[in-house]
Amino acid sequence: MPEKVLIADDEPLARRTLRQHLLELAWPGEICEAHDGRSAIELANSQRPGLIFLDIVMPGANGLQVLEQLTYEPSVIFTTAHDQYAVTAFELGALDYVLKPFGRERVARVLRRVQASASHQDVAIAERAREALNPTEDCPAFSSAMAAASFPFLFPASNAQKARTTTSRSTLPQSITLSASA
Repeated sequence: MPEKVLIADDEPLARRTLRQHLLELAWPGEICEAHDGRSAIELANSQRPGLIFLDIVMPGANGLQVLEQLTYEPSVIFTTAHDQYAVTAFELGALDYVLKPFGRERVARVLRRVQASASHQDVAIAERAREALNPTEDCPAFSSAMAAASFPFLFPASNAQKARTTTSRSTLPQSITLSASA
């Protein structure tokens, strides 16, 4: 597992909460913080943390612009309140995408994925599907209806059809390009 982590987020409460979760989960390394995109770029390139928790919408440079300006390739976990950037994040190779607000259990799942990735082991797709289909209290946004619409092969036809009719396309993530003003 990477020894150093960078939390890049313009919200002090979000940085403080994530730091606390990492400490409670016995993160073994140094935890650095950046309060905007420009400082995230500078800190990441100078300190070279192996893992970055990266907000998408920040002043100075958005999360995608931060990644574009890094001189190395860390593991990246996007932490944001904006679900519409999820597809883009995964297209860029993000290890995970965490919607705010999130709790300690969600961070624990992220760290299990980081550990599996660092040891070149994939977290079993069946385990990831169970986590997605059985949200914890800190991850309520992914409803059963969204799960059925996203994974129709896991549900009987009647349930999947019902979910498709109750879940609008606007609630599902879309790939977009961020402008510098975001």
